[in-house]
Amino acid sequence: MTKNKVYRIGKRLNIFRNIFIVAATFVVITFYVIYDFLIKDSMPALRGLPLFAIFLLAEAVMIFAAKGWCDRVRSLTSYELTDKTLEITRGTNHESLAWKDFENAFYGQVDFTGACPVTYTVAGKSFRPSPYLDGVWELNREIVQRIRPYADIEEDLEKKINAFI
Repeated sequence: MTKNKVYRIGKRLNIFRNIFIVAATFVVITFYVIYDFLIKDSMPALRGLPLFAIFLLAEAVMIFAAKGWCDRVRSLTSYELTDKTLEITRGTNHESLAWKDFENAFYGQVDFTGACPVTYTVAGKSFRPSPYLDGVWELNREIVQRIRPYADIEEDLEKKINAFI
């Protein structure tokens, strides 16, 4: 028996984590400036370093929370290729897609993530692997190879997939 290939969420998720951190920093700085202006007459002792420390702590909490959330998503998400199925784990949800249930595969419409628009129909439902997986294109190549006997595959799909590997 061969070892099953497992794909996990990778560094691509860091892009969105970093966007969140930059946005949170902008919000914190904006609120700092507003509060500094509002309390200058009523609470002059709070101005400057004490107020800055409060907002710096809020920023640190947001950064810590964003990094923790990304690490948690990474640790709880996996796509495992077995001989008969694609096993998908997202947190406590587990889904098993049998290769024989795949009906078709095609290069779908590009969405805002722009990472991997390969779309499958499995037992009448649309399925697209997470674009945040490390090796998402390799995963798609493996899926296409395994579903070939069961599904209608878009004519040049493999060429399109291989162009990204």
